[in-house]
Amino acid sequence: CSFLPTIGVTLLLGWNGILSFIALYALFVASKGERLFILGLCVLSVVLPPRWPGPMGRQIGWWMITQSEKYFGLKTIIENDQELLKVSGGNRGTIFAMEPHDVIPIAAFSFSPVISRIPGGRNVCFLVSSGVFRLPFLRQIYSWAGSLPVDKETFLSRLNAGKALAFVPGGVHEILWL
Repeated sequence: CSFLPTIGVTLLLGWNGILSFIALYALFVASKGERLFILGLCVLSVVLPPRWPGPMGRQIGWWMITQSEKYFGLKTIIENDQELLKVSGGNRGTIFAMEPHDVIPIAAFSFSPVISRIPGGRNVCFLVSSGVFRLPFLRQIYSWAGSLPVDKETFLSRLNAGKALAFVPGGVHEILWL
C-alpha cells in the first residue's frame, strides 16, 4: 500500500479512533481554551448540514472511497450479471442485502456509484445506522461517501422513486453480539 490509500482509508474509517482520541485529549490534557475549541468544532459539525460543503465534500468522499478500494484491494464478483441486470434494470426499486456485518463493513462501499461495481451503472446508496448521522464529523464523512440513514422513511422513499439501496441486515444489533 502506498501513502495516499492509507490517508484515504484513515479519513473514511478512522474517525472512531480519531473521535476517541479527541475526547480523551479534551478530558485529560487540553487546556480550557483547547476544550472550548474542540467543543466548538463538534457543535459546528453537528449544526452544519451532513452534505456540507456540497460538491467539494462529495469530491472528498469519492476520493476516500477510491483510495479505500486501492488500500483493501476490493474485488466484487458477480456470478450472474445478466440476471442481476434483468432484476434491477430500469426504474425499479432494488434492494441489495449483504452479509456478513462487521464493525465497519467496508465491502458495503463496493456498491458506491463512485467505483461502479453494479452492472448497468445503477446509482446504489448504502444505508448505515442513523446513529452515525448524530455524531460530529462522521455525519459529514458518511454523507460525502454517499450513505444515508437506514430508517423507514429513507428506505421507502428510495424504493418508491425506483432507486437502488444496499444495506447489511442485522446492523448494530448484530455487531453487539460479535
